[in-house]
Amino acid sequence: MPDLNEILGTLPSGAVVRLTDDEMTRSLRETYNTDAERARRKTAKQRIDFYQDAGYSYFCDDLRTLFKNTRVLEWRKALLPFALFQNFTKRVVHEVSTVYSQPASRTIRAANERYQEFQRAVRQDRRMRKVNRYLNLVNDLIVYPWVEESGRPRLDVVTPDKFAVIAHPNDPAQFVGAIIDRIPRGKPLPTAPHYMVCDAETWFYLDADWRMVPNSRKPHGRGRIPVILAQREPPDGALLDSTSGEDIISAHRALALLNVLLLKHQKSGTRVPYATGDTSNVARDQPMDDEHLIELGEGVALGSLDLGADPENYIKAGRAIIKQAAANHGIPESVFDLSYQATSGFEIELKRVGLKELREEQILDYRPLERDLADLQSRVMAGRPLAFNVDGWAIDFGDVAQPQAPLDRLSYWDKLEQLGLANRVEMYLTMNPELQLDEARAAVERNMDMYLDRVRLFQQAQGGPAADGTAEDGGEGNGVGMTLAERVDAVGVLIRAGFLPADALRALGLPPMRHLGLMPVTLKEEDAEGERAYDDEWPEPRGRGDQ
Repeated sequence: MPDLNEILGTLPSGAVVRLTDDEMTRSLRETYNTDAERARRKTAKQRIDFYQDAGYSYFCDDLRTLFKNTRVLEWRKALLPFALFQNFTKRVVHEVSTVYSQPASRTIRAANERYQEFQRAVRQDRRMRKVNRYLNLVNDLIVYPWVEESGRPRLDVVTPDKFAVIAHPNDPAQFVGAIIDRIPRGKPLPTAPHYMVCDAETWFYLDADWRMVPNSRKPHGRGRIPVILAQREPPDGALLDSTSGEDIISAHRALALLNVLLLKHQKSGTRVPYATGDTSNVARDQPMDDEHLIELGEGVALGSLDLGADPENYIKAGRAIIKQAAANHGIPESVFDLSYQATSGFEIELKRVGLKELREEQILDYRPLERDLADLQSRVMAGRPLAFNVDGWAIDFGDVAQPQAPLDRLSYWDKLEQLGLANRVEMYLTMNPELQLDEARAAVERNMDMYLDRVRLFQQAQGGPAADGTAEDGGEGNGVGMTLAERVDAVGVLIRAGFLPADALRALGLPPMRHLGLMPVTLKEEDAEGERAYDDEWPEPRGRGDQ
């Protein structure tokens, strides 16, 4: 595969003039160490700071732009730390980033247990949840799997304020390499490695002046670019999208300003005191409080000027901003102010149908991303203890559970189990997502053993099999050694005692049975010849309304 020396030496005609290392790094320096590139990184850094509650300096700049009077500016700035309680950016990002709200199930055909161990070591779902959130925040990411010297696998997520992507000279939308910041801590020498550059064949380091660090270029052996450019929605004719999502940042800044103004008027009240008359002998800066006496000179009178501002106006303005900005991303306003009252889980589901559709749309993009990542991870882990092959790779994104009452949720799972669409181990994992599959299976088996022990004790009390699991006639428990009629009678006893019919059948060793919705045959009329009036064939099941 061609390296950067060949790719960057491609002429508009398509002819290739291979560049030297110095010519290649000079091309990188002139293309990506520019004011436009630094401005793009600054914009990305601002979004990340807003998301991470580090937007104080940006809001200070906003106040300096809006308030020119020095004293007025200082009064507002003093309240700014108390006005940053509403992180609109974070709330929107979390609402629209639900692809990994439930763990995804990734499997391969061979050595699947090793692959599961690898995912646990990498913390794959947690890292991919970060990918989901930050892609919705900044639109573009570098996903970089690698292995530490200790042998521990890693999955790094690099945000666009810390990387540049290299495009083909004749196709600005073709990804051919990446430049990732690797600036050392402290005060590094200018000749120390500051940036890591990779293409499909090699990687190397650049110093602070974007010149290749001597002897740093080495083949990586991946057979492809060793990083993945993940994109929320690739722009036309370019690799990076630095503008989508600016509405969230704009709303965040507006809300911070409104909160400052709201707190200022709440602190200062709605009336401003003033004094008239000869105030030359009046002491300055006297505290105006109900616990202090104010001393005024003769002929001095106090008055008050009403500068009242109804705080409800600020609250309404904030809600209008939230409503409009949230609607851009399919989020109902009620999700933010918690104003709606739902009477059922289905009603809540209807409120969030826009977000559900957005999740399904994102899954279409994340499925190929996950497949590409699995391929790269298998190349990185080749020859290591947790190596795996991606043959037969598949992924099942976890479903977001619909809010349900506890009894409704149990009935729902019971119906899924009867239809063969789920099992009790899956249900246990849903209730205890921190467990592994083997742990959940063992827990379900223990619970079933305890349940069967109770059934055997009950059967013994009713004259059935003994509590030790043996039947009175020498057979084994669970209905073995009992006649069919005895087992049917025992099922009836268990059902009348409050056990579920499906569990009663299972405990007595009988297969699942469907009820026809008809009256018992013993209650049917006999025909003229004295035989029961039902056909040899089983009738079609009917509901109660069909009788």
